Amino acid sequence: MSPTAARIRSLKSRIAHAEFASDAARLVRKLGATRDVRAIAVLIELLDAEDNVAEAASRTLVRFGEAAVPALQAYVASDGEGEWLAQEALDEIAFRDRLAQVGGF
Repeated sequence: MSPTAARIRSLKSRIAHAEFASDAARLVRKLGATRDVRAIAVLIELLDAEDNVAEAASRTLVRFGEAAVPALQAYVASDGEGEWLAQEALDEIAFRDRLAQVGGF
């Protein structure tokens, strides 16, 4: 197992066992900081978590840009609890892509 994969696994466990939502949300941001696309699957799972954690996962997925789109689309199609957050992330990614195309971002 690569060091990054081990870190993702460790963070996933720490998020699941975090005592407070604020701690879990902080760990979600650390998960995104790995910049490893394997973190996308964990972040998608977290869209069903408590509000703060799900929102942090959604914002973090946006940072992955196009790499997160297929997983987000699949999640929206599955009618998960955090469907609206996934759709917001998709909209934000599309908006950022349009801005980049016109040189505004």
